[in-house]
Amino acid sequence: MSDPRTDPARALPSRTGAHRPRRGAWRDLVPTVAVLLAVVLIGLGAWALTRSTASTITPSGSDDGGSAPQATVPTAPTTPAKGGSPSPTSSRGPSSPASPSSSPASTVDHSIRVTVLNATRTSGLAASVAATLRSAGWTVPTTDNYRKSQPPTTVFYARADQGATARAVADDIGGDPKVQQSSEFGSDRITVVIGSDYSG
Repeated sequence: MSDPRTDPARALPSRTGAHRPRRGAWRDLVPTVAVLLAVVLIGLGAWALTRSTASTITPSGSDDGGSAPQATVPTAPTTPAKGGSPSPTSSRGPSSPASPSSSPASTVDHSIRVTVLNATRTSGLAASVAATLRSAGWTVPTTDNYRKSQPPTTVFYARADQGATARAVADDIGGDPKVQQSSEFGSDRITVVIGSDYSG
């Protein structure tokens, strides 16, 4: 009787390798999912940090539309008042000088010389008007006749700044004389030409 340990026909087949139990597919995915989660968490942390830093740098009041922040207007310095408390000075810049109460064109100059000319055939009319003006405070050094034409009663002045003075003379001689600018009689005087319409 043959020995089963030595009989080749009865010998047990040899094992070619060890059989291990197969692992589930989810066990292979665990490391990959863990890595992805770590990357996502790191990205979220970096984004949150960047956003908080940017919010501290962005000036308050600026919008998201990309418009530049408005410039801050500096406040005007304060100057101490007499009572001790500082009073703010105007932020509109230096104030313009106060306008004079009357401009040269509206100033009446009683020191200017007044000449009276008679353009009528009435004798002594220029002297009479000159006396009226002198009594009103005017200086009338000269009277004469006017022979060029016979205009209506007119007060002539040469410069624009003599307009108010000419009107004052016209008021003092009475009637309703015209006031006209002309260089015919010179620029250093007011000239009154008495016409036939004079009723002063």
